[in-house]
Amino acid sequence: MRPHLMAGAAAALGAAALPSGAQTASLTTLYQFSGTSDGGSPTGQLVAGPHGSFYGVAESGGASGNGTVFRLDRPRQGSEQWTVTTVYSFAGGSDAAAPTNLTMDEAGNLYGTSYAGGGSTASVCASNGTAIGCGTVFELSPQPGGGWTERVIYAFQGTTDGLQPKGVAFDRFGNLFGFSFTGGTGDCHFEGVSYGCGTAFELSPVFGGTWAYSLVYSFKNDKDSEGPWGPPLIDASGAVYGETEGGGPNMLPACLPATGCGEVFRLVPRRGGEYRKEALWTFSGPDGTGGTNALSTDGVGNLYGMTIAGGPPNPLCPESYVYEVQAGCGVAFELSPPANGSDSWTYQKIWDFTMGADSGYPYNASLTHADGRWVGTTSGPYPFVNSYGAIVAFLPPLANGKWREKTLFSFSNDSLNEGQPESSVFSLGNRLYGTTAGYGTAGSFGTVFSIRP
Repeated sequence: MRPHLMAGAAAALGAAALPSGAQTASLTTLYQFSGTSDGGSPTGQLVAGPHGSFYGVAESGGASGNGTVFRLDRPRQGSEQWTVTTVYSFAGGSDAAAPTNLTMDEAGNLYGTSYAGGGSTASVCASNGTAIGCGTVFELSPQPGGGWTERVIYAFQGTTDGLQPKGVAFDRFGNLFGFSFTGGTGDCHFEGVSYGCGTAFELSPVFGGTWAYSLVYSFKNDKDSEGPWGPPLIDASGAVYGETEGGGPNMLPACLPATGCGEVFRLVPRRGGEYRKEALWTFSGPDGTGGTNALSTDGVGNLYGMTIAGGPPNPLCPESYVYEVQAGCGVAFELSPPANGSDSWTYQKIWDFTMGADSGYPYNASLTHADGRWVGTTSGPYPFVNSYGAIVAFLPPLANGKWREKTLFSFSNDSLNEGQPESSVFSLGNRLYGTTAGYGTAGSFGTVFSIRP
């Protein structure tokens, strides 16, 4: 589910023709989903498994239409066909539904979040009058004789704990940290509707295989920012980093339809288990709007990320049409920690997405470091504009201090490659691996691809 864009607004945009960029890298579609038992609309970064396999999540499909966890295996000897095995089909109800992201521990257990499911009947978790649950954190454990055992280790109730979790990550002690997109004790607003601002939470393993939930931070109000996106980034000190979709002190027209443009934040642990929130950068529109992606780091303290909108005004960007604001198509950025006695982080824009060959609207993705470059995906805002996403690489600055962009592949929603990646790429060997969600046309249920930069 994407923030900002409303399905009913498509007619206001029409179908703008976009320039098509030349393909500059070799992309191979490894598997196409059917939307049935194998799943549909894969989202979230792939996780590397043994023997060159990958694990991932599909948002829909499966035995009951509530999504799957799948394993992608390399071709067997004498074959060129990659295969997908359904590891688990979610049942909805008290089980998870609509999985969003996945991670793996050192023992090979898989952990992830689901946007819905968990059994809560809270009204804030209802869809079309039917309770679908507020979301879950789930665990999948491989069994010695084969197969997997799934269990929900936490079901959100939609109260102070939050709802709609967006991914989890491990700290160095084996605790899981995550963000919920809404819920909590705060009071935020979107197009006149009041709702919770989102939370940060921790799940800690306790005796007997259970997990204990604790609230790390509840975003307070529009000024404090709202809609944290995951998975979080956690440093060696235990500080938790992320982006928010909206809110913050900059209540500007460029932020519409959200209240505020969002920010990059850090939660710093204090004595007694409390956390202090710090705003590292507050977006104002030209530098970005809508932090619906996860952060990356280079290991020396610099942060890298993208926003779904913002940048210079561009008539091809949906907010420009729908909300009549001077909106851009998204940005990529770098944040450097304070230096030389300063208390402020330094922002540098890496790229303004143009809705050309590079497409625009990066969503649910982070930048991946590979071969000295940072590689990301854009989702393309179809059906608002005829753009279906791209894979882009950013090369560090030369003497002039400017980053350089290279579009590796532009999706055109053709019958083989489909389109709309809504995940990061995973770097392994000399190739990158990723997924497309395939929302472009009926019968398009997403793919797994590899690309040689």
